[in-house]
Amino acid sequence: MSSTLYWEPVNREQKDIPDALKYVLQKREGGTVRTTMGHNDILYLRGLMDAGVKGAEELIEAIEKHDQVFVHEQF
Repeated sequence: MSSTLYWEPVNREQKDIPDALKYVLQKREGGTVRTTMGHNDILYLRGLMDAGVKGAEELIEAIEKHDQVFVHEQF
């Protein structure tokens, strides 16, 4: 089954992010991704960015702009 990973600030437009980041976050979450990410997650995401995981930088920018984002998969 195919899915797409999204981030969104509360009550705002959602944007999709690359599959590479989705797979890493699925592993971290132990399955389907449905979590709120904030400033505490930026160091983790910077590590992913340094490792070349596409989408990590965009998610960092979203957190810096909105303080927290809800990251979830839609099937």
